[in-house]
Amino acid sequence: GTDTVYAKIDREAALGELPRPAVPDLPDFLIEDDMIRMRAADDLAGCAAILAALEHVANEPTQGNVYGIFTRAEEAGLIGARLAAEHGLVPKNTVIVSVETSSVLPGAEIGNGIVIRTGDRSTTFDHEAEAYIVEAAQRIKAKTPDFKVQRQLMNAGSCEATAFKGFGYRVTGTAFPLGAWHNRGESGVEPEFISKDDFIGGAILLTETAKLSGTSPESVQAWLSESPDEESERLRSGRAKR
Repeated sequence: GTDTVYAKIDREAALGELPRPAVPDLPDFLIEDDMIRMRAADDLAGCAAILAALEHVANEPTQGNVYGIFTRAEEAGLIGARLAAEHGLVPKNTVIVSVETSSVLPGAEIGNGIVIRTGDRSTTFDHEAEAYIVEAAQRIKAKTPDFKVQRQLMNAGSCEATAFKGFGYRVTGTAFPLGAWHNRGESGVEPEFISKDDFIGGAILLTETAKLSGTSPESVQAWLSESPDEESERLRSGRAKR
């Protein structure tokens, strides 16, 4: 739907032809009560997380190449991402990890960690691609047991992973749970906000995921594809035990 916001102009201004774009008079950036508040965290937070990961892996050798792609015209229909995918900006065997923010929902809550996004409003993503993020999360938790991460299909909107999936790429995604999505606050027009800890943890997760480039982490289907011999024999012999 369409939101209507009424604004009062307190001085003479030549607005030109209406309607025209406007930018809310909100803080550019501030950290308050462990929250990062911005005029537009969506998707500057994702861009910052990608840059943080690239900075960490730039001087560390990886088995495969690591790319950071920044696209434009997302709100107009994922235009930049669709063009990048259509023209093969990165090789077709590249695993695409969408990094962005998305409105909070049950199971994707602020302060509980970055979300491993299994899909969006348009598509579900690929478990072979998600295996990289899951493996990275497991490695982090082995050293930091209280590391927070969530997993959820976030259907408030569509993200860049869907654009690349439409052109045959293997895709997965991450998202920072976002408050005041599109500046829709509880009291009117407000800055968007994410958890500072979610952002830091998300940047760490992306860094560890990037380090796995060129490897083949096993997904959960790897162990599900082999049935246990003892239990199988019990079922065949009619002596299954609870």
